[in-house]
Amino acid sequence: MYSPQDAGAVRTPHVEALLLTPEQAAASLAVGRTKVYELLSSGALESVRIGTCRRVPVVALQRFVETLQVNEDDDQGSGRRAMGVIAGSYREDLATDAPRPWVL
Repeated sequence: MYSPQDAGAVRTPHVEALLLTPEQAAASLAVGRTKVYELLSSGALESVRIGTCRRVPVVALQRFVETLQVNEDDDQGSGRRAMGVIAGSYREDLATDAPRPWVL
């Protein structure tokens, strides 16, 4: 049976993505595409633009999930919705002058 390796084909190493499309971000978060766009427009989830393309940095997804976990622990029994809390606290983080190396 023929194999590309038999013909001396060069293997390409697996590269981890640094930026995801909103659809890929939605799949990573196990939510719908519309929810990701809501999070992007509210400032709860950061994104970057490359030309006309909108991309979500993987580190922004990780930070978003970490913020969800922290706020869930803080809000036990408070009756507040986690998304509203996160959007507010995350916007405050964005207001700081802290460097964000993933922003192009």
